Amino acid sequence: MKKDRVAVENYIGQKFNNLTVLSQFRKEGKIFYRCRCDCGKEKDIYSHHVRKGTTKTCGSEECTRQLRYGYIKDCVGKKFYNLTVLSEIIKGGRSYFHCRCDCGREKVIATSDFFHTNRKTCGKYECRKKYINKPDYTGQKFTFLTVLSEIKEGRKLFFICRCDCGREKKTYKDLVLAGRTKTCGSEECKDKIPGYRGIPDYTGKKFGKLTVLSQFRKNKEWYCNCKCDCGRKKIATVHNIFIGNTRSCGCETEKWSRELSKISPINISRIENSSVFIVLTRMGYTEYGRKIGVTFFKFGTKYKWLTGCQFQGVKKYYRFDTYLEALEKRLQIQKKILLPYIRRNKKLLPKYVDIDYWLNLNSHKKFNVKKYEKERIASIEQEE
Repeated sequence: MKKDRVAVENYIGQKFNNLTVLSQFRKEGKIFYRCRCDCGKEKDIYSHHVRKGTTKTCGSEECTRQLRYGYIKDCVGKKFYNLTVLSEIIKGGRSYFHCRCDCGREKVIATSDFFHTNRKTCGKYECRKKYINKPDYTGQKFTFLTVLSEIKEGRKLFFICRCDCGREKKTYKDLVLAGRTKTCGSEECKDKIPGYRGIPDYTGKKFGKLTVLSQFRKNKEWYCNCKCDCGRKKIATVHNIFIGNTRSCGCETEKWSRELSKISPINISRIENSSVFIVLTRMGYTEYGRKIGVTFFKFGTKYKWLTGCQFQGVKKYYRFDTYLEALEKRLQIQKKILLPYIRRNKKLLPKYVDIDYWLNLNSHKKFNVKKYEKERIASIEQEE
């Protein structure tokens, strides 16, 4: 404690900023200085704040302004950037500058704001523009638009641009910089944008074994009319061709299927993009006597019998009120589409496989249509 007292007593008479130490005393275990400010006022201040420079004046507005900015009255008549100080105003204990901008507009600004925020202009965009540290886009080209000038309306910034077609357009600055506005908006210029109509033009390009002959749109989906190296034509979506899902007309898959069918003819006997054995097994009946491919579904508020097939990429389905009508339609599809395919590729099946057996499988069993309908309705309502 003695060493601390000796160190404190050595500061008496010394000056820190605007404060001169007159004496020291202890209060609540802390050492305080009694100081005299340059304005003549005396004040008790914590010794640590005086020595470190945290407290530099007595705290009055006049001393604070004098310490920070020098004598404010000396600024009258001087020019700071675009502002010329005309006079100083004291209002409510605060100091203000009455200034005139180069544009002729006069404005009253608080001295603290004047120096702290480094005010340069009256605040108008036209005056602030030359002090804003932003790149100048005049003359630069964004896609098909060349920037001629930049304007501000309210709080929004616009570009005056010239399109490659010669038309001029006023558009939002952010949209041009982000690339969302690329042309003047005419249909002629929109057609130049790659992908604007949905996709780029792939005509003449080759993907795998497919060469794109033409493109067309159907049901909001884009398709390519292609020609395979084997000579056959193929229509596929642009998405599947571009990402590589479709690489040929199907000749590669058929070749691969034939090679695998030699190894396992029952499970992997695929030809014409279908498995002969799987198609054959779906020709019979279920254990309840209901024909495979004839089901009972709810459509909206009504229940209908649904039948049809999905074979070699073609989907065809039909709705009927009774089971017998749906069964008759299913047998017609089976006779015209499925059976000719099985008999045409019968060589892929083992010799012990009997086609007639699968056609008449479980055909002797009776099918209770009403019972099945009640069970299906109950299960559908329970799921809902």
